[in-house]
Amino acid sequence: MARSMTAFARLETTGTWGRAMWELRSVNHRYLEVGLRLPEEFRVLEGEVRARIGKRCNRGKVDAVLRLEAAGGEAGQLRVNTDLARQIVEAAQNIGRLMDQQAAPLNPLDVLRWPRVLETPEVDFDELSQALLAQLERALDQLVDTREREGSALKDLVLGRCACGSACRKSSSPSAPAMPRASRNWRARWTRCASNRNARC
Repeated sequence: MARSMTAFARLETTGTWGRAMWELRSVNHRYLEVGLRLPEEFRVLEGEVRARIGKRCNRGKVDAVLRLEAAGGEAGQLRVNTDLARQIVEAAQNIGRLMDQQAAPLNPLDVLRWPRVLETPEVDFDELSQALLAQLERALDQLVDTREREGSALKDLVLGRCACGSACRKSSSPSAPAMPRASRNWRARWTRCASNRNARC
């Protein structure tokens, strides 16, 4: 089946661990090129994500983005890593002394935004990883379906123009030479793609 290489898919899901969203975009490219943007703690899944995309897409530049938002705890369960926060404040003060100047006051909210200052409840990493990979498969279903629909429409357009060109040539000059070899090869290629779902078109 002919497939377009331009498509987009977005899939969002929620669980006890929070909210996750996959965004997949593909554009035309001679070969398969995969670009990934994953949260740092899930970079270990990069090889598996690339492999799953490669099984579903033969060509095109495919960009995959995973956005993950942890679930908020109940009231009174918010925990602050005070030891780490104290180290951040002391480090800023030490830098100020090294520069022989008074360190600028730190905004408490900036300190809270520092990685691992706000502690979140522990999540089963393996369970969450499997959920994210299953969600990726569903997003890939959407992407492939879109590529196939657009590819089918493009195939009909190209074959229609080939047929129109052939009819116009025949009607305008009965003695005109047959369709050029390049045009015949182009139409044969599209016909092959239309009949073979796994053809590299």
